[in-house]
Amino acid sequence: MSAAEQIERVPFEIIPVNDNTDWLQQRMAFIGASEAAAIMGASRYEDALSVYLRKRGLAPEKEETEPMRWGKLLETPIAEEFGVRTGRKVFGGSALMRSTIHPFMGCTLDREQQRPERSDAGVLEIKTAGPWIADEWDEGIPVAYQVQVQHQLIVTGRQWGSVAALIGGQQLKWADIELHENFAKTLVAKLEQFWECVERGTPPPASLSEAGRKALDRMFPQDSGETIALTADAIDWYEQLEEITAQEAALKKKKTALQVQVIEQLGEATYGALPHGRGRFSAKWIEKAPYQVKAQRYREVRRLK
Repeated sequence: MSAAEQIERVPFEIIPVNDNTDWLQQRMAFIGASEAAAIMGASRYEDALSVYLRKRGLAPEKEETEPMRWGKLLETPIAEEFGVRTGRKVFGGSALMRSTIHPFMGCTLDREQQRPERSDAGVLEIKTAGPWIADEWDEGIPVAYQVQVQHQLIVTGRQWGSVAALIGGQQLKWADIELHENFAKTLVAKLEQFWECVERGTPPPASLSEAGRKALDRMFPQDSGETIALTADAIDWYEQLEEITAQEAALKKKKTALQVQVIEQLGEATYGALPHGRGRFSAKWIEKAPYQVKAQRYREVRRLK
């Protein structure tokens, strides 16, 4: 029996939920599709450590942002327009599913779909994104979306799915994706390994990214004041931070010098045209009203002599 046939026969259970709070609580018991992308290193917003802390109850659920809210509000019209443009039947969605073969995996489908030329239904992942992500579609479905769909296919036993994304609020892009047997095996193994870490209370390493930095701030919300011995690797970090800090200072100084030269030539003029039509400078006065700085709390890393 092929891996695709095995996954196709994977049964799943529908978990009843009462409201959004209940849905969030039920999700604590398994890995969701977007969390799978984070664990696989494909998310720009989270990493494996972020997901681990949430599953262990050491970090709160992500607060709803403006983009997240609009994503929910636009889900239905995007699904409807996808159906119109593709001629497919779009239905279902919103059910919380959990694999009974891989109980550490679950998902909530945005929608399901039916193509005229296929007898089997597929999943439909709906996204909204800023215009800066448009270029990522030039080489196909963005990796994070691919991971999410593969995760959903494993949980539901489906063989194919699609991603439909409204980009910049005015461009709808979509693409189909088939179950990838080899990747499905890798994903299941990786997520099982991660879930074992959750059950044992062994945190995965933080990613070397802003997501990893934020996860560590949640993991260590206080500093103790003590001094500990670091490994030999820290010598290289120390030297690199020293070099980067010097480069930042030099670049800031150079930027200021260039700005002075531009303003000196412009005088009272607002714009300055470069020779041969190569571009323009602008130097407008900007006035900002005083405001109350939002409270912040973060851990500052400094080199000490």
